[in-house]
Amino acid sequence: MEFTGRMPNLTFEKDAYLAALKQSMQDQIKQAIVVYVNTMLQRIPDWSGASVSTLATLGQAAGVNVSLGGGSGVELVGDRSAEGVAASHNSTNMSGPVYSFTYSTSLPWLVWNNANDANENSDPTKWRHKPGQPPMLHSPGPYELEALGWAAFSHYAWTLPDPSPFFKG
Repeated sequence: MEFTGRMPNLTFEKDAYLAALKQSMQDQIKQAIVVYVNTMLQRIPDWSGASVSTLATLGQAAGVNVSLGGGSGVELVGDRSAEGVAASHNSTNMSGPVYSFTYSTSLPWLVWNNANDANENSDPTKWRHKPGQPPMLHSPGPYELEALGWAAFSHYAWTLPDPSPFFKG
């Protein structure tokens, strides 16, 4: 009795592998954007629409619909979504070799409320809260968005499986 086991000669399809790896990395950075944007939207209050809309263009890059049009304060100040979009500076790199996204904003009251409790330390250009009066903001900050965003992104990124045991990160 005799037995011969044979394995077919394998061919490495480098171009197909690199295309699949690129697609995988693009999908992963898009999902990281989804996680980041949704985390920020849970923390940033939607009053006039301005602060929330700073995430609109970044969200669009990953298919996240950030609703524009303002929240509970629109009746008082109008829809400020356009101000938020104009004050946002977002970018993505989906072509590699480093896949990344960047969110930044210069929206004055979001920047202020990110670092301050605006009811106790009001932004002198926006809020003139007087001691003894009830607080003006329901969510006065500090929001600490950088730490929150880093935690959301890093939790997502560090739970991803390696694309291959032959890569170093």
